[in-house]
Amino acid sequence: MKYEIKNLTKNFIINGRTHEVIRNLNLSGDTDEITVILGKSGCGKTTLLKILCGLESHDSGELIFPKGKNLSMVFQEPRLMPWLNTFKNITLGLEKSDIDKNKILSLIELVGLKGFEEAFPSQLSGGMQHRAALARALACEPEMILMDEPFSALDYFTRAAMQKELLLIHEKTRMGGIFVTHNIDEALLLGDHICIMADGKISHEIFREPSEGMRDLLDEKTIALKQTILSEFERTIQ
Repeated sequence: MKYEIKNLTKNFIINGRTHEVIRNLNLSGDTDEITVILGKSGCGKTTLLKILCGLESHDSGELIFPKGKNLSMVFQEPRLMPWLNTFKNITLGLEKSDIDKNKILSLIELVGLKGFEEAFPSQLSGGMQHRAALARALACEPEMILMDEPFSALDYFTRAAMQKELLLIHEKTRMGGIFVTHNIDEALLLGDHICIMADGKISHEIFREPSEGMRDLLDEKTIALKQTILSEFERTIQ
């Protein structure tokens, strides 16, 4: 199913001056693919996600999603409640009547936290906390998940493990999402649809064949795509 963002604009007023953060942004994609928004810090990526999930309002434009499609968001930080254990953190946003213990336990196993259901955030590593945050976003059974550089603070090995975890979940559930990053290699590993964002709008799009698992960064086509992306970034800063 398709979603569409049409002529989206967002301004912030700072010290009486208007700062245009998003300018007439247009984007469309499939709800079951991973769309990666790739751009430098300050280009409006995070603001875009906040608008999509309702944390920020927009000044003009349209957000068109299939009826009944609900979105869930994963932030840069895990944002777990320190006084709640893993199970309770994951079910925090659910009504008690909606909590299916077996489903939650299956979800905990899916993200690799089996055996840590009763652990508190202080007892989890950074990577495990991010797994719990991902499980919390999945617990409400969203059709799409929004991810704001969720692995940027992790070490190389943990980041690679989380990327594999995300792709595994995508393969098993066919749940799509919009993933924001400033890391080109991460975009190439995860993205079916890569959108380069600069100056508050989408400046370039790359469409790829859906992938099962992580892509090979040394593949000739991937190397060529990386050069295309680098060239596009060079063009936008001239």
